[in-house]
Amino acid sequence: MNCKNLLLSPDPLKKIFIGVFLSITMVCANTLVVDNDPDCFFMFCYSCEGTSSYYSDIQSAVNATNNGDTIKICKGDYNESITLSKANITFKAGANVDSPDDVNWSNSSGVSLEINTTGTIIKNISFKTVSGLGIDNKGYDVNVSNVCFFADSGIEANSTISQSWNGNYWSKNSPFQSPYSINNIIDNNPLLSCGGISTANLIIDYHMDECSWDKDNNTYEIKNYGSLGDDYNASAVNSADTIDDGKIYRGGDAIGSKHFVPKNEISLGDKYTINTWIKFPLSSESHETYCFDWLGNSVQCSSFFAKTKAQYYNIADREGSTSSFIFFDRYQTKSWGTWSDWKWVWAVDDKNGNPHYSSEFNMPTDGWHMVTFVVKDDKTKLYIDKVYNSDIDYALKNIKLNRIFASDFHNNTGGQTIGADVDEFKIFDKALSSSGIQSIYDNENSGKNYDGSDRDAPQCGGTQPPTIRNYQFDARDT
Repeated sequence: MNCKNLLLSPDPLKKIFIGVFLSITMVCANTLVVDNDPDCFFMFCYSCEGTSSYYSDIQSAVNATNNGDTIKICKGDYNESITLSKANITFKAGANVDSPDDVNWSNSSGVSLEINTTGTIIKNISFKTVSGLGIDNKGYDVNVSNVCFFADSGIEANSTISQSWNGNYWSKNSPFQSPYSINNIIDNNPLLSCGGISTANLIIDYHMDECSWDKDNNTYEIKNYGSLGDDYNASAVNSADTIDDGKIYRGGDAIGSKHFVPKNEISLGDKYTINTWIKFPLSSESHETYCFDWLGNSVQCSSFFAKTKAQYYNIADREGSTSSFIFFDRYQTKSWGTWSDWKWVWAVDDKNGNPHYSSEFNMPTDGWHMVTFVVKDDKTKLYIDKVYNSDIDYALKNIKLNRIFASDFHNNTGGQTIGADVDEFKIFDKALSSSGIQSIYDNENSGKNYDGSDRDAPQCGGTQPPTIRNYQFDARDT
């Protein structure tokens, strides 16, 4: 807030009143940035927040704060011991932080942060100590969330005043207990692991728990529980319908030509995560088989010049009928007139319609598996369940998706679906960390929502989830 603007009133009496009011009751809050590894170009350096004004250590920023200010800490290691006496100071992650442990506030033997004031807020960073103390709290109304505490022989945190903090990771919480109690601090929703996305926004979230889909392409009956809301509901296409044995209660049938179309195209930036459950093996029902010669030109599969056969099983599709998005590729190659066995790769289609392929890999075993694609730093990574599988040195950025579980490549909208029962299709607007993916898997595999909250059972029933365990998604919005 810029308090100077409040003093621009043309009424002199108002100016006097407002000025006195501000001087007595109000302090203008500012945001300060800490970055010990800024981006520099010639003589100009910029922080992760894009500012040319920043501090290289947390202590300098604290010295410059006034009551009510916010300090954003960029990715990095900060070995500091700080005593805080100013009120209502917020510490939070900077723009380049994807996981709390990207910011490591450490002190090998002393106290990393001693709080002697009120209203302190800390979120989306981590404290690491060897034999010292992470946070020593002597203040009131302290709010700590999505913070990771690591301690070897030291102490994670201490408080002389009873505190209730929520949703943090504690390295010494083993075996896992919820709530977690330590030195006058109660965490009612401790995290199983450190990670997640501090700024992740779930924009698309199709539960697929509707009792049925009406097979009308214009009703958009598949509800989006993500932040983009009902404007991005989807329609079931080509008689796609719900199934009663999804991963969590109900699911959807995307076998043959069946797939989904969102009401509006879904915009993706330069970082995002696509996450869903697929029931393997994939079915080739109604799948088109394409054949190519050794130059990559399309030919008849019966042609002497046919070198490769391919079938495409699409996760989603982007605008334009000459390009695809991310897909599994089932293929054969011909040598001396003999076709090889079918093999699998996955691929990302570039903006010129040229696919970038992974190395050959084994598809998951039969049954439900969580499949996650993470796009970041010009790379696309694949995770199966909660385990990293492989990556491709290419990423599609700043695109729009117009189909889910299908592609209109070569104007063929029904012959290239995922070919499987599916459930829980989600898109985050940032790149999830491996521990964030693990949290989603643990939560949903136990029958809960991705963030660990309880799933409401549909009135028409469905497969009862397994025994609910106490999991939480290790991510909070900044």
